[in-house]
Amino acid sequence: MNLRESYKQTEVGIIPEDWKVVKLGDILDYEQPTRYLVETTEYNDSYNIPVLTAGKTFILGYTNETEGVFNNKLPVIIFDDFTTASKYVNFPFKAKSSAMKILKVKNREYPIKLFYEYMKQLNFIPATHKRYWISEYSKFKIPLPPLEEQKKIAKILSTTDEKIAFVTKSIEETETLKKGLMQKLLTEGVGHTEFKDSEIGRIPVEWEVSTLQEVSDFITKGATPTTYGFKWEESGIPFLRSECVTSKGLNLKGAMFISSEANEYMNRSEIKSGDLLMTITGNVGKVIVLEDSFLSGNINQHIARIRVSSKNVDKLFIYHFLSQDKYRMNYYKITTGQAYPQISLKQVRESKFPLPSLEEQQQISKILSTTDEKLEKLREKKESFEELKKGLMQKLLTGEIRV
Repeated sequence: MNLRESYKQTEVGIIPEDWKVVKLGDILDYEQPTRYLVETTEYNDSYNIPVLTAGKTFILGYTNETEGVFNNKLPVIIFDDFTTASKYVNFPFKAKSSAMKILKVKNREYPIKLFYEYMKQLNFIPATHKRYWISEYSKFKIPLPPLEEQKKIAKILSTTDEKIAFVTKSIEETETLKKGLMQKLLTEGVGHTEFKDSEIGRIPVEWEVSTLQEVSDFITKGATPTTYGFKWEESGIPFLRSECVTSKGLNLKGAMFISSEANEYMNRSEIKSGDLLMTITGNVGKVIVLEDSFLSGNINQHIARIRVSSKNVDKLFIYHFLSQDKYRMNYYKITTGQAYPQISLKQVRESKFPLPSLEEQQQISKILSTTDEKLEKLREKKESFEELKKGLMQKLLTGEIRV
């Protein structure tokens, strides 16, 4: 933004001529939640009154204690003195922690949503002792637009938040749908009426039970290239570490690079599209399938490579089965090492799963993969709205764009 006649230089940067610079404490007042503290330690999701706590947890649970409920008609900001976390709240609640502060606008016409967005932009330093709000946080200076512009900015940002909240809810609903589909399809299949007891539980009578070892090439893991005298490279062959295997798929941000010579030397653990990768140390049991666009790479010793080779097995069916929460919990039960949990390749190879006909496997995979695709699109949409809001805040809260 260029400095023009309608703008001025201030201690908080360049702002419109008709804007002021004020202290946050001039706008917001606070109240400690002493009279709103909850007495019970029992919570139930069927109750109506949220119990708020300090920190990231925010909503600790729900209570039916109606006495002493904070029921202000205007929204407030919940602020944590110790972590400096803040939340915008527009519903009645009770409080669990006295470390919280209830922040309100001194002028009831001011849209508190706007000042909540300002607070999120400030560089708060977590407090090392109590009650930093009055002594430090209230001294932060912010640009203050005229009242009508405040309201318009707050409305724009609130509309964007509503979009984000709607997509977030859709993501949660789709995730719930997927869990239900997985539970049903991976245990009951499609259209079966007769079932039998097996070593992995109740399954359709037509299904068999197999192991990963029986349907895959040799299941192996990687190693560290420097052990063999190779150096890390600035670019080259992707070398995946356990943090690359996430619940949302492959994340190359945590990858390193090795030379083609190192990759060839470590060809036993070379990976390619279609391979399944599973974490076998730390947060064990996370699994991904490498997409067709993935050409070549290698892995470290914390990841197992599963390359499905049987013509009667759909790799996506195996992926969906292994990615179930309950299946991951089975791995946790057999881990060794308390400081750094791990499972062995032998345990991975002996992992059992149900085996429908190939046609039914592909049918189940298609249903679950379609749900995954919907989730991916929703997450991308949410990310785009979040980026939009970030750009809007940068321009609206500084007056670069006037409304």
